[in-house]
Amino acid sequence: MSFLSTILTPPKSNYKDYYELAKFEVTWKMVVFISTSLAFLSVGYLVFDINSFLPTFYGLLSSLTLNVIFYYNKNYQLMGFIYVIYSILFLGVIMLFMTNILHIIEYVWLFIFTLYAFFILGNKVGFLVVAINVTFLTLYFMLVFETNMENVVGEVTSFQLLATVANLALGFVLIGFLVGEFKATRKHADERYKSIYLDVTEKNRLIEAQNEEKTIMLKEIHHRVKNNLQVVSSLIRLQSFETEDLEAKRMFDSTVGRVLAMALIHEKMYQKDNLSKINLADYFKSLGQDLLDSYGTTQKVAFSIESELEIIGNRTVVPLALIFNELISNSLKHAFANVKEGTIQVSINMYDQDYFTIKYQDNGQWIKKIKDSTFGLELINTFTEQLDGKLNRVSDENGTTYTLRLKNIE
Repeated sequence: MSFLSTILTPPKSNYKDYYELAKFEVTWKMVVFISTSLAFLSVGYLVFDINSFLPTFYGLLSSLTLNVIFYYNKNYQLMGFIYVIYSILFLGVIMLFMTNILHIIEYVWLFIFTLYAFFILGNKVGFLVVAINVTFLTLYFMLVFETNMENVVGEVTSFQLLATVANLALGFVLIGFLVGEFKATRKHADERYKSIYLDVTEKNRLIEAQNEEKTIMLKEIHHRVKNNLQVVSSLIRLQSFETEDLEAKRMFDSTVGRVLAMALIHEKMYQKDNLSKINLADYFKSLGQDLLDSYGTTQKVAFSIESELEIIGNRTVVPLALIFNELISNSLKHAFANVKEGTIQVSINMYDQDYFTIKYQDNGQWIKKIKDSTFGLELINTFTEQLDGKLNRVSDENGTTYTLRLKNIE
């Protein structure tokens, strides 16, 4: 390994991110390259141009000092900022106060430090460097340029020209290095982006396949649960045939209705693509019609529902369905015997972000006074409490109205 490649090899750092590590290495190589270049130029100026030697040697000492600090500090952002600001201030002072030397190479170095600031340190530092450069150049051309030209015209030696060419060559080499590193980083970023894009695309494909598989499986589960609940309801009906007690038969029929209400939930679930939500209005229309068909009332009963809450979560819909089952069943069993045309009206409205209200109203006249405590009413109260709700019931000559305020539990 050559001496140059050895000193250009950056020390180990704690940077793990590719881009941070690349910026650290670029900063190290630039500082070492400039220090090495200043060392060779200082030797030449010492022999052939003592006026240029002093600022060059001072720049060498400053660069080496910062190089040593950087070796131990390893913070490229801090050291790069100090190095750039110090260097352009140093170059600006030389241009303003040393009027007996030719100022050409300073422009190249100012451009190099501006390029480095934008590429490595970011736009804020880059624009700060531009502002300082513009300030120095403005002062130089307004105050010093004519004097500088008068002092150097006719006095430029062959070595000074040679040194200027060498400086320009080194400067352009460093510019090429910075541009090359930027392109290499950009290429890596493009390749990494493509790799991440392909990886994400493949993962999305796998996730979609898994989701589709799980959706099919969940729909199958809902379908089987619905079938099992229908089997349970059939067994209960068969069991009811073994008794002649009318009250017992009514209890069996009520139990069948509750089981079918839950079965209908699972039927609606596997018919929809979104298995975590259910359309509330659609569900209760189906439940109402099924109960009308099940009880086979001789009176005509019109059922209507209006809902601001279209979609509801699974944890809420089960107790809510059983509440509706009890309300509709009670109306069909007890309210419409003396009514030519029955009506059941349901309205569901949002109360606030988490709560909603339900108004259930029938126009029936109950055969017997509503008891304060029946199994059905106890179920309604229990499920209302489960949904952190409140219940109010009013029964008069116009019918029975239930008003519930319930919480939508996700």
